[in-house]
Amino acid sequence: MRAARRCSLRLLLLCATFLMLMATASRAGAQVSAAISGVVTDPSGATMSAATVTAKNLETGAVRTTATDSAGRYRLLELPVGAYEVTVGKDGFHTTVRHGIHLVVGQQAKLDFSLQVGAVTEQVTVTGEISPVNAPCSSQ
Repeated sequence: MRAARRCSLRLLLLCATFLMLMATASRAGAQVSAAISGVVTDPSGATMSAATVTAKNLETGAVRTTATDSAGRYRLLELPVGAYEVTVGKDGFHTTVRHGIHLVVGQQAKLDFSLQVGAVTEQVTVTGEISPVNAPCSSQ
């Protein structure tokens, strides 16, 4: 009986140690990233829903994209630390790019954007058939 109790106590202690190590490892893993969040508005200060927000890691080339919610808010979570370029755009507005963003471990960067009304972009699409070229033959 005493040996069984001792074995159960050791097993319980081993399980508790394992759980503590797992909890520590998960917290340590969460600390190697950062986040960017903010609000996107128009020139009048009204929030903009459905604007596209893209963060590009300049060291790895990795890109993360999200859209603003109905209150103009966005969040890009668990970004690897490093240098970033953040681009925000929406149809009918100029695209805004912010450079020089350097995220460090655990940072919760807040980047708000105000998009300016953009001119209508014209796009010319040419479609048609190629007509044969009739070049006169010259003989010398």
